[in-house]
Amino acid sequence: MAIKTVSKTTTKTPLKSALATKAGKTPAKKNASKGLKDLFEDGLKDIYWAEKTLVKSLPKMYKNATDKKLKLAIENHLRETEVHVKRLESTTPQTIDNIFKSMSAFFK
Repeated sequence: MAIKTVSKTTTKTPLKSALATKAGKTPAKKNASKGLKDLFEDGLKDIYWAEKTLVKSLPKMYKNATDKKLKLAIENHLRETEVHVKRLESTTPQTIDNIFKSMSAFFK
């Protein structure tokens, strides 16, 4: 049985081709901002879920902790996490739009 050798060829990938252009920029897709906004909203949902999970888990950790410093740290973290949850719950679609517009303007 013969073993075939594969020759290494240098082909340009689309990314390398785009970077090799004179301007060095790839044009944005038409719906890119909608996609980014959806990504931002999904990220906020993920953060909200994580914070809510912490609010449920931290009291259990506090109960099982034996060190006073650790208990104090967990208690403080729980209070901070509850504030984060309240902030996320008060976020409205209009607030998200305003944040996204500010971010978009910053990155232009």
